[in-house]
Amino acid sequence: MKSHFLFSAKSMFCNSLVVLAGLLSSQTSNAQKFTPVVMASFGYSDWTLSEGSSLKTGMLPSFEAGLLLDYEINSSLFLESGLQYSEVGAEIKFDAGDSPMYSLGYVSLPVYGKVRLSKAFSVYAGPKAGYLITAKEDYSDGQKQDVKDAFKETDLSVEGGINYTLPGGFEVGVHFKQGLLNIYNNGNTRVQNYGFGVNAAYNIKMPKS
Repeated sequence: MKSHFLFSAKSMFCNSLVVLAGLLSSQTSNAQKFTPVVMASFGYSDWTLSEGSSLKTGMLPSFEAGLLLDYEINSSLFLESGLQYSEVGAEIKFDAGDSPMYSLGYVSLPVYGKVRLSKAFSVYAGPKAGYLITAKEDYSDGQKQDVKDAFKETDLSVEGGINYTLPGGFEVGVHFKQGLLNIYNNGNTRVQNYGFGVNAAYNIKMPKS
């Protein structure tokens, strides 16, 4: 079962690359349908632990930034994919002693479906595949160590949100993300990422042919 989910996450990562490559390859002939989007988000992330775990967790600030391509299917339906860097994690709280904070950095490939509800509001949702590139354990006394081997290489999550369009190509919104896979390599505890936050984006208008 674990290998099946790991294979699914890697397949999702590869499929996202294929979708992105397809969007890029068709951009030349359909430039008017594409809008590059520069985005960033700030929020909080935490871990969902398996039932019965005695560990307690706390939220940590999270950050995400990237470049997406917004493809217009029709006037109200869009497909969005691209490349993002995501930094998430959690704090493990102990009753006594120092509480370590874990920061995980992922290169992420989302595939979103977006529906424009009105001229101002739109909603989006879809899967996001992530590839782990960094994992750090930090203590309040300044001690840090690399713990990448303790976590799985890939993650798969679903994300949804609502955006409000501002004049000049800007957008602001809120989002929620829930991990679907166990990201922890050691022990029997199941660990899943989740988080929420606010996001901002700028839509770069392409010249009409």
